[in-house]
Amino acid sequence: MNLDFEDLSIHNKNIFDQIRNDESIRKFIHVDDHYYDYLLSSSHIHYKLIKHNHLYVGGLHVELIGDYATFSIEIMTQNQGKGIGKCIIDLLKQNFLDYNIRTYKVYVETHNTSSIELFTKSGFMKTNEKDNITEYVYHI
Repeated sequence: MNLDFEDLSIHNKNIFDQIRNDESIRKFIHVDDHYYDYLLSSSHIHYKLIKHNHLYVGGLHVELIGDYATFSIEIMTQNQGKGIGKCIIDLLKQNFLDYNIRTYKVYVETHNTSSIELFTKSGFMKTNEKDNITEYVYHI
């Protein structure tokens, strides 16, 4: 699959806003009004816009925390079910983005069945559940 990644910046904030306003993303990823500023606040926080065949399809939020990273994949509604999420996970597992991480953690709402299926099929193990949020871990 042909995916390209573009760092979030002031120059592409309008694309970021389109992604954030997508109904299925808003349904499962809850952030405050200062999320954009937060994403640009630290060198340990990375947000990549995702392009497939030269069209923006979503975003990838990665936070480097010591020897592990947390991440979320945000694929806009019209692009879901095309294997983009699985491709991104495979790239992360191959250290494609040079984060040099040995462990990834993701946090998924318990009713987000499509994300749960994606992560379990990708080898992530359920490690904790609290307040309708489930933690999944993958060791490289």
